[in-house]
Amino acid sequence: MSMLNHSPLDTAVLSLRPLTRETTIIPKSILLLLKDMQKDPVCGMMVDERRAKLTSEHDGQKFYFCSAGCKIAFDKDPRRYAH
Repeated sequence: MSMLNHSPLDTAVLSLRPLTRETTIIPKSILLLLKDMQKDPVCGMMVDERRAKLTSEHDGQKFYFCSAGCKIAFDKDPRRYAH
């Protein structure tokens, strides 16, 4: 059955199941690489905050962007994208 057919409660319960052989374990080396990654609030792409050239601030929070188009969209309407 597709996850799309589950209610929000069913999805929450399924995410609480115990570890099994099928559970993906992320190596520590990958987690260390991901720690400096931020999600572009417009498109959802992961952006390395150490290398990001495009940023904006809204309500005291810094946002990182993958492209000029995403930054422009955010700057036009930050409340739409800032969660």
